[in-house]
Amino acid sequence: MWIFTRHGFFSIAHRPEMDAEHPVQIRARCREDLEALRGRWGALLGARPVIDTPQGDYPARMCVTGETFEALLRETARDLDYGNFKGEIGRTPGQADKLRAYHDIWGTMADYQRRKTGRGPYGAG
Repeated sequence: MWIFTRHGFFSIAHRPEMDAEHPVQIRARCREDLEALRGRWGALLGARPVIDTPQGDYPARMCVTGETFEALLRETARDLDYGNFKGEIGRTPGQADKLRAYHDIWGTMADYQRRKTGRGPYGAG
């Protein structure tokens, strides 16, 4: 699962072979995104460490329980108070440098929509 938030971009995987007690792995392209999660929801995440994995496809990870991940999703949803994600990213310190990447992802999915439905994001063609 990929999750894009004002606190960062995360790839979520179930990896019990890494940590049987904390099988949900929150992976990030940069350590700062996981640190931003800890800064916002540190009490929820507890003392779970950020694991540096420079040889992995994601260079930073954090392992949590399924219950902790569910609570994190709930809190992230409750934190939603903006009308436009890309606009919010552009205003968020520590995240604005991802804006071009998010525009690229938006464009890729808009192209998919056009191919799938014959309609672009704003209507015909």
